[in-house]
Amino acid sequence: MVLIPVAAATRPGDVPRASAETRRMPPPTCPLPGPRVVDLYFMEHRAKLLDIAAFLDRLDRSAPPDGRGDVRVRALRRASAILVDGEPDRVRRILAL
Repeated sequence: MVLIPVAAATRPGDVPRASAETRRMPPPTCPLPGPRVVDLYFMEHRAKLLDIAAFLDRLDRSAPPDGRGDVRVRALRRASAILVDGEPDRVRRILAL
């Protein structure tokens, strides 16, 4: 079980502070089976990848293609490598870029 502190405020308008009280949360539920995740989310995420590919294609065709050196574009390219590296915590690692 996970213990989560309950914020306590004594009067309306008080800033809630963590108190010694806690409430018990049930353990997280099991994730969906892999095939179900693919069935539910594949098309949505394929479309997002196509949007990114279209953005990069537009950037490549821009005149002059100065945008490639932009820090945001470099981070996007590094993030794409993280997506396929097979290591855990992809979201955390991409957010850290």
